[in-house]
Amino acid sequence: MKHLTKDREVRVVGRLKQEKLNVNAIEPDSRIVIVAEHVEFKPVLNMQSDTDRKVV
Repeated sequence: MKHLTKDREVRVVGRLKQEKLNVNAIEPDSRIVIVAEHVEFKPVLNMQSDTDRKVV
């Protein structure tokens, strides 16, 4: 979590896994879990504020 910041790009390679939960027999529930096999953090870009940017 220390590498994740707002607006930082991250590339995740992996798969989706559906888990079926049997908490309540009347209404079975399920959830989707992301199983990451490879995570790549893109370099942090020094973003200027919108007022400092120049339109070309």
